[in-house]
Amino acid sequence: MRAIWKRAGLKLGLAVLLLGGAQALCGAWGTNGIAAAADNETVLPQNVWYADPAAKDGSIIRQGKILVPVRTAALQLQMGLYRNAAAHTVTLLNPVHRIVFQPGVRTAVVDGKKAGLDMAPVIVNGSLYVPFRFLAQTFGYPLGKRDSQYIMTFRNPYSEGQFGSETYWMNNAGGDLYYSNGTTAPARIGKLDMRIQGLGGISVEKTGKHSILLTVRDNYGEDIMGAHTDVYQALLLNNRVLTESKVNYTGSFNINNVKSYEGDPVMIDGSSAKRVDPDTGRTVKTYDMAALTGGNPKDSYDLEYVSDDILLIRPFSTSMLTAVDLETKQTTALYKKLLPDDQQKWLEATAAPNGANGYQGDGLLFVKRAGNGFEFQWYDPKLRKKVILKWDDSNR
Repeated sequence: MRAIWKRAGLKLGLAVLLLGGAQALCGAWGTNGIAAAADNETVLPQNVWYADPAAKDGSIIRQGKILVPVRTAALQLQMGLYRNAAAHTVTLLNPVHRIVFQPGVRTAVVDGKKAGLDMAPVIVNGSLYVPFRFLAQTFGYPLGKRDSQYIMTFRNPYSEGQFGSETYWMNNAGGDLYYSNGTTAPARIGKLDMRIQGLGGISVEKTGKHSILLTVRDNYGEDIMGAHTDVYQALLLNNRVLTESKVNYTGSFNINNVKSYEGDPVMIDGSSAKRVDPDTGRTVKTYDMAALTGGNPKDSYDLEYVSDDILLIRPFSTSMLTAVDLETKQTTALYKKLLPDDQQKWLEATAAPNGANGYQGDGLLFVKRAGNGFEFQWYDPKLRKKVILKWDDSNR
């Protein structure tokens, strides 16, 4: 988060920065200016927001009222967050609602209409705080209290992500995609083949000259194999969807997929990966990770390093990092080259699929490559510290 609000010598940290801003957000649209999302019968997962001033979680009590940081509200409610320095306003925004706050003013503007607040927003230690009860009432979410905890129960209709002043929302039930540059009402720009089953969020990255890569992580459920994470990606050119991908991970391992190679986004689609031209959506190269490692095509895979000659692939079921020579198709289980004999035996004896029983795989984290040399970080249980291990791919 960047501190972008300056007022009376204080800085207000916001979740997003509205660049430019000649046109004020406050009063820019009427009630009918907000794009409405279509109703969907799909039942969305229930979220719970705990605000506990006694736990020093960021919430505070003022005049007997509980207030929360507006940036926390934006993250919890998956809303865009904008400021207008000239008007001294802060706006929470999604495709259905727009709420405008002003520090020290006991009214807000909700969808073009004034609404009274039980307490005016305040700036404390550089952050803007807004009334928690007002947020619950505005969205119709129940608000309860248990000891020092204030509890809001809700279902997020959208997942949200931002790049600069540009914000994207996806309807969690239907996949409809919306966009705003901060000065216009959110508009529907397409539909993604994505459905959120748990807690979702969008990361937005600029790739080519005019393209954006959206990545949505959906964390949901848990069974005997562990928690589930679906990773969706969509490449957009001038806000037009060019290509999509999806992979499901089950287990407790970290997900460390490489994001790009030589400027091309790398998208994981099932047990395969594809390098994509960011300005056309054309697939430049496809990697069948199951075939390359001799693994199960029903397994999920991390692609942790990409080059023209070497790939580093981690089957998610075992979390053992494998080097693949693209010319010879030779594979190398790196734990056998890098770890002490006793650690190799321990890994082989305790290996459990998808991180069951606390198993965490080989623990090798790729750091860098220099020529034929690769460096990995690894926690040495005997030294009780992280060490750097080196492997030369010319000595396989």
